[in-house]
Amino acid sequence: MSASSAQNICIHEERITDFFGESACQYQGSAPLTEHCTFIIFLNRSGSSLLANYLTASGQFFGGDENLNWDTVIDTSKRKGFESFHDYMAFLTQRDKWNKNKRFLIKSATSQLQMLSRFGYLPNIAPKLHFIRITRRDITAQAISLSIASQTKKWTRFQEGNGQEPVIEFETIDRICQGIKTENLAAEQLIQDLKLTPYRIVYEDFINSPIQQTQNLCDHLIGQRPEIDTSKIKHKKQSNDFSRQIQKQYVSAKKNAAKSTDDPTV
Repeated sequence: MSASSAQNICIHEERITDFFGESACQYQGSAPLTEHCTFIIFLNRSGSSLLANYLTASGQFFGGDENLNWDTVIDTSKRKGFESFHDYMAFLTQRDKWNKNKRFLIKSATSQLQMLSRFGYLPNIAPKLHFIRITRRDITAQAISLSIASQTKKWTRFQEGNGQEPVIEFETIDRICQGIKTENLAAEQLIQDLKLTPYRIVYEDFINSPIQQTQNLCDHLIGQRPEIDTSKIKHKKQSNDFSRQIQKQYVSAKKNAAKSTDDPTV
């Protein structure tokens, strides 16, 4: 492994490799996942949990968790006595038996897809899977949401968080925005390299017509337009008055800074 490759290894790959050993993480020549598995490729605060919630509310999907997070992989493997990453991936497939008529949703960050690629699972098993890619058009709002959540540790409305009042610094928002742009580019490059053809969802379009968007997605994946049980929708739109006010101030500050640059008399 080159130094540059090592630098790109995420904490999930590092911890999972340390736990199983490098050879026990490698693809073993069979496809442990079935066509019933669907990956949601996401960045933090992109609306993936809301999307997964609507899909499960259709009655055609279950799951929607981050099953490739290192702590989930290791804790489950310890309980089940798994000796390889392949055993863990096979376990995810076996979950199909519990919900025979539903597809299993797995949320995956770009770095986790890269992990599956380095382990040899992708693109080998890609033809048996479906992929969804959700992004946000308004990355400033995404960056503000990410900054707030990372400080409060309240990633969903169901979590209590740490009670900390978030402090928003515009320089931090600038840095996070750039990080989102960089990760989006990396995701698109990986999708191209692995020859994946994900169904694409834009968060802002989704929240404007979530039922129609969900039915369109179901039609694409399974050829059905199921009714959505809205009583099962627990996740909500990520924006609130505080984040909207911060965004308004941030945009105004950026405009004023641009004017000062353009007009030396300002």
